[in-house]
Amino acid sequence: MDQAHLPVLILVIVIIFRHSPMIHEMLGNSSKVIYKKGMNTFLKILIVAVIIAASWIYFDAQDTTLDIPRFEHRLGKGPEKISLSEKEWKERLTPEQYYILREKGTEPAYSGDLHDKKEAGTYVCAACALPLFSSKDKYDSRTGWPSFTKPIDPLHIIYNEDTTLWIKRTEVSCARCDSHLGHVFEDGPPPTGLRYCINSLALIYEQETNVLPHGRPVQMNRSLQNDDPLQE
Repeated sequence: MDQAHLPVLILVIVIIFRHSPMIHEMLGNSSKVIYKKGMNTFLKILIVAVIIAASWIYFDAQDTTLDIPRFEHRLGKGPEKISLSEKEWKERLTPEQYYILREKGTEPAYSGDLHDKKEAGTYVCAACALPLFSSKDKYDSRTGWPSFTKPIDPLHIIYNEDTTLWIKRTEVSCARCDSHLGHVFEDGPPPTGLRYCINSLALIYEQETNVLPHGRPVQMNRSLQNDDPLQE
């Protein structure tokens, strides 16, 4: 029997037991009153329990986490980690960027500047400028957020399970600064079948000629000034 049917079966048994003439005949008048009040209370508790169980079963079925390897960022392979205090991040980022990148927020669908951008180029992390996605892998998913089939380098992305909103999803973050980018789903086009659903505010678009291979943009964004400790 499927686990989803168990709460329903228990409820049916209790209802039958509650209205069984045989049970009522076995009880006296005073016992009937106590029995009726007890059963009413129990039935209410059971209904709430069934609703909770059914909700848990439903949301558990919405598991969209992917079996993606958690890449090890060993020396010489992944990007060198950077770590700043939250005060420093607030000084570096706009309030909107901070909400997305550091507080794991989500911008409204179709609100981002990069959603329908089609020019060739590279999308870098808005917090640390690590190259993350290429325009060659960008496509219109009709979801309202910039979508990509794969990252520029697998080691530039880290994956974590996200269980907010009672739904299991796979969160993607920048491998250099651990900033939140968005989520990845298994409903993308070939050849990967993946959809990296990324917030526009988590990215900065750079023209292809302005990006060094596996490096930082030649033209830095407004949050990375000459005295920036992140500059190499």
